[in-house]
Amino acid sequence: MKLVIVDSAAENRAALQGRIAEALRQADLKNTQIIELDPARIETFEWHQVSGCLVGPGCFEHLEECVQRVRLMNPNGALGAVLLAEDYSGSAVILRKKLPIQVIPLDDVVQLAGFLIDAESRSTAVETESRNRGVIGIAQLKGGVGCTTLTAALASCWARHGLSVAALDFDDVNPQLTAWARVGVVQRTVTSEFLRTGEVPAQRVNEMLHPVEGFEGRFVVVGQPEAYNESFHYKANVLDGAPSASEFVNSLIATLSNEFDAVIIDLARSWGVATFTALPLCSQLVLVTDDDGMSVRRTLDAFQRLRKESDDPEEFNLDKWSVVLNGFTGKLITPKEVATEIQEMDLLSAQSSLFTVPFSESGRQWGAPGQSMFETADPRTREVLRRMACNLIPFSFEPEEALGSKLIKKVQSLVHF
Repeated sequence: MKLVIVDSAAENRAALQGRIAEALRQADLKNTQIIELDPARIETFEWHQVSGCLVGPGCFEHLEECVQRVRLMNPNGALGAVLLAEDYSGSAVILRKKLPIQVIPLDDVVQLAGFLIDAESRSTAVETESRNRGVIGIAQLKGGVGCTTLTAALASCWARHGLSVAALDFDDVNPQLTAWARVGVVQRTVTSEFLRTGEVPAQRVNEMLHPVEGFEGRFVVVGQPEAYNESFHYKANVLDGAPSASEFVNSLIATLSNEFDAVIIDLARSWGVATFTALPLCSQLVLVTDDDGMSVRRTLDAFQRLRKESDDPEEFNLDKWSVVLNGFTGKLITPKEVATEIQEMDLLSAQSSLFTVPFSESGRQWGAPGQSMFETADPRTREVLRRMACNLIPFSFEPEEALGSKLIKKVQSLVHF
């Protein structure tokens, strides 16, 4: 099991590590790796397979901010705060209610042991899961907002940082991802074959995967079938003897999750069978809109209508949804205005995020093989994309030195509501 101690002072981390060692002994927990972490490294640390995190007493003055940052990077791990006795007696109940996390006094080894037992159970669960770190859906309710551009850029970013990535092109009308990756006729024909059977055999999945040039096999695309009436929004109900497209989508995502670190889906503008099947299977969902005020309001209204009419709570589980504002013009509507609209509509949860991505002119000129917006964008945009990708599926990276720490914080553009 991996356990992270976050504190700004080395002496606090050492004291807490001593208490944890005793708690581990009393709980009879072995093979635990304890990692000390300064708060400045929260976003750049590799959180994969971390089962629990304890925020130490040195972070008390900024505890809420620190907890939010850790939760973004490690949403499924056990999370607790350890306080000095005087801080615990005066603030524990309020903090437990506000955050909410487990709040433990530094000298209470019994409570620490209980936290570690819970973290250990999470560790056991993680070890039995597939290698997949997340299935990410990129959605839109208006064409031309950069949904496919963002899908390719995030996939490229993960692949450039060592993750294996499968991207699915669900855009039946304009399969731009399929065209950009140069997915071959043979692979698209195999996809049509599996659509007709409703199953993707694990031993044959490679027949439908097309490696994107320039990524050494770490980035593959599942393209659309060539014929529109066999497309991913799947006119399966009009194909003689074909099962529902939902069977194919379930089988496809399950199979890819066993093979790849990340699966990302361009859900596109057509909200058909494939999209509604994929929504509950996604660990995170992103709704993309442009920065035109009227477009934003129409997008949010349409999202709210779909949510109200859905009879499956997992399709619009608001804890999984975030919003990306395509800030190409940078002057029509601000992130603060969008956040206010979302809050007034009670549209997303407290865990949701608003990312502002500056779709720069250079970044929009992508299209060559192996060149997504992540490769063609200016350094500022590339850093925003890297931060966003790391929030959705954490990985280790070093910020671009030329930007400086202040600019990095500025362009992260992450708004909570």
